[in-house]
Amino acid sequence: MFALRSGVTEDGTRLLPERWMEEATVPSAASKGYGYYWWLRPNGRFYASGSFGQHIEVAPAERTIVAIHSYWPAAFNRELITQNDAFVDALINFR
Repeated sequence: MFALRSGVTEDGTRLLPERWMEEATVPSAASKGYGYYWWLRPNGRFYASGSFGQHIEVAPAERTIVAIHSYWPAAFNRELITQNDAFVDALINFR
């Protein structure tokens, strides 16, 4: 929720400089798919990804966040990443 509110806590306290989240979710010079600590999606969503399936997806247009705490059998698994992405999309698009 902190990321969705651009670095402002629920009580209105600003913890990040203004525009930091906006800048953090713009492609860096080194990678079009990466900002400051966030992986970027073409649809405007951004996410943090960890080993073994840890995942936080932020969907600003939908005002939705999906957080997944998990422990896959291996740190990286392309098939599970594909399934995870489909699951996250389904959750965000569910109406």
